[in-house]
Parts: sequence; structure tokens; C-alpha cells
Amino acid sequence: MSDQPGSNGSTGEVAAGALAPWSVGTLDPPPRWGLRSWVADLPKPVGILASNDSLAFEIMETCQLLGARVPEEVAVLGVNNYTEVCDLATPPLSSIEMNTERIGYEAARLLDRFMAHRSLPKSPVLVAPTRVIMRQSTDIVAVTDQRIAAAVRFIRHHAHEGIRVHDVLRAVPMARRTLETGFRQTFGRSPLAEIRRMRIERAKDLLERTDLPVEQVADRCGFKDVKRLYVAFRPLTGMTPARWRRLFRLGRTPPPPRRPGKKTGKRARATRAGRE
Repeated sequence: MSDQPGSNGSTGEVAAGALAPWSVGTLDPPPRWGLRSWVADLPKPVGILASNDSLAFEIMETCQLLGARVPEEVAVLGVNNYTEVCDLATPPLSSIEMNTERIGYEAARLLDRFMAHRSLPKSPVLVAPTRVIMRQSTDIVAVTDQRIAAAVRFIRHHAHEGIRVHDVLRAVPMARRTLETGFRQTFGRSPLAEIRRMRIERAKDLLERTDLPVEQVADRCGFKDVKRLYVAFRPLTGMTPARWRRLFRLGRTPPPPRRPGKKTGKRARATRAGRE
């Protein structure tokens, strides 16, 4: 992704597997009058990460004036997730949601330490963003095979409806073997695994930003019952849905899932005993 324009950055290209080349770089914001020429001169397709939603909105308006399609030619991502700005943009703007509650807590904690004449940390206190709120300004799949790209888009938009692989093939006609091979070569997983992954992503979002019971979360993500949500959730996250919600509410970043490996200790002995 390209950050903002200026004189001290460089622009390169990246290509990985079937991913189309996208410009990358770290640049400084131009004067407002220079934004139009900067966007016009960018190699396309390009992704732009703006420092805030207002600047991202201006970039999208500039793209409209230039006739540059968002997100097909220019994908735009803002910061702060100000819904009044994001929803007014055309198309709606994707944005990084900051963990403002945690930022406020850490600021108050530092102020308390300062007023109590206690030592302060020597390095900055970093607070990770909450998540990326995906909207249409980044709804692009950088895949050269247009049928595979269409299949991914269909899965993104309909995974929570309980779709199966045959539904994908009905929406994007091709041989099942072609679909399976394309997904494994491009993403390293099967179409079914991608459907499950998108359901879990939606489940994580609902667990984080709503108080819905886990049973309702399962229903809204396309699972027939809550048990199936639990079975699918743990391998991809390393924990139960309830624990994921608790960690998020405490302001902690959930750890990455443990990779399956050789069993050791009591679990290994129990497995061997079961086989015997």
C-alpha cells in the first residue's frame, strides 16, 4: 500500500504468486493543491493508506475528478472510522478503527503516575488498533484470474448466509476442480476453508462490537448451531468465542492460534493409550 505523497519516499512494486503488482511506499502528504497531480501520477492499480478519514475522503473525491475508479484502480483506506465521513464517501470508505477506550485508559494511567511523582516509561506506550472496518473503497481482490476473484467476492458477501461450495459454482460457473486448484494456488486453502474463514471473521467482529449471545452470533454467521461455531472457531483462533470476547473487552490482543504440531506430555500419552 502507498502511504501519503511527498519527496522523501520511494515507489516500488510487489508481486506475490497470482497477486497483481501494487505500488508501495512511505510518503509525506502534499499540499492540498498538489493532491490532484500526485494521484494522477501514481502507477495504477495502487492502494493508499491515508493518515485519517478526512484525507482519505479528499483522495476519493480527487479520484472522482480524475475518473480513477475506486477501488478497481485506487483502493483507499482511512484511519479513525468516523462513520459520518466513511458513509458519505462514494463508495463507502474502509477505515482502521482505533481503540480509543484503551488509549484513554493508558493516558489516565500515565497521568496518575505523573501526579503521584512515580517513574514514567521511557518508551512510548503503543496501543494497537481495534480492527479494519471493511467497506467498498478496498473491496478489491488482487488476483489475475477473474473467475477466482469473482468467487472470492461472492464468498466475502455471502459466507454468513450458510453457503456451500456448490453455491459459489452456481454464482461463478466453472469446473469444481478449476475452482479448487485456483484457490489452493492463490491462497493456499480450499474454497470451503475460505468460506469458514470468512464466517469466523464475521463472528469475531460481532463478538467484539456487540453483546449478542453466542447462539445469535452463530446464527448470523451461517452456522446451523452454536456447537458448529465452537468447532470452527478454536482451530482458527486458538480459543473459544467467549474467551475471544473477554480478551477483547479487557483491551488485550488475542494471541495467534497455535499451529498443530507434535503432541507432548499427558496429551501424547493419552492419545497413545487411546490407540492401544
